[in-house]
Amino acid sequence: MSQKVFVVFCFVLIFISACSIEEEGFSYDRESYVYANVEKETMDVFVSPILLQTQIKTVNGKEISQKDYRIKNPSSGSLWDVSVYQNADETGKMPAVILVPGGIGSKNELLKPYGGEERISIVEKFASEGFVVLIFSAEGRGKSGGELNYNGYIDQDGLYTLYRFLASEKNVDTQKIGIVSYSYGVAMASGMLGRYQPEISYYIAWEGPVNRYYVSSGCSDKGSVEEGITCDDEAYWEEREALRFVPYFSVDTLMIVQTEEDHVQETNEHSLEFNTLAIKYLERVRVNGDENALNTLYTLESLPILSEKENYHAVILQAMKEFT
Repeated sequence: MSQKVFVVFCFVLIFISACSIEEEGFSYDRESYVYANVEKETMDVFVSPILLQTQIKTVNGKEISQKDYRIKNPSSGSLWDVSVYQNADETGKMPAVILVPGGIGSKNELLKPYGGEERISIVEKFASEGFVVLIFSAEGRGKSGGELNYNGYIDQDGLYTLYRFLASEKNVDTQKIGIVSYSYGVAMASGMLGRYQPEISYYIAWEGPVNRYYVSSGCSDKGSVEEGITCDDEAYWEEREALRFVPYFSVDTLMIVQTEEDHVQETNEHSLEFNTLAIKYLERVRVNGDENALNTLYTLESLPILSEKENYHAVILQAMKEFT
């Protein structure tokens, strides 16, 4: 059998058996794959944010304030583009959430329509439901400074800085802070949660590619991978494989959101692996909505999935309310 035929054959079998995927020096077998240990880190430096402007908009009959900031990432010195949305009339402490964009996208990804009949953005909807919502553009994205870091340590350090900023806000209930990541944002969110281990109420991950095999779409040249990076680049991937960091999370609840047809992957195996590993280390793990039991091991066939007709943003919002 030629090498080309074998690679194609093995690519198909990976989702059926424990077939090993090889690319030069890299081999992936989900049954025996080992991740490097993680040491807890601290960050002493914190630079006060720069408030640029405040705007008010009526959303669903409520006054929603939008504050735009520039916040310095201590690891790079770059200024990040950050916006915080909240109910302008609320005077008490509120639950808060940080939304981590997918791929190497900017905060504009979270300004897309929420869906359904409401003609408002995702972030506006969440804010109108009583949350302080922080969105941002990471290193080298959108209006933020620096060079693209592809969700590695520098991006993770910046995300932790944003968490500290949000937790310092007087109107934020520090016992009710959560994180929601979309797609490859799982690497940035998981890396921050594993390295710095802040105590948060929940982490919700939507369809996240949890290691190098899924990020690179089967060790191909697709996916949100820096040009020239291959699957055998250990130093690169050590920073960006979400599953490496899961055992070190300090979260009350982890929820994995998966639809029937993944937005990138040809299978839902990545969510299955995420759930299986997380249950070994975390107290509360769930796949999709509250109709599904906590800490349940699944097969690929039994894994709960959302139908394509369901608004996954609504499922995420409902869980945010439940967990706070």
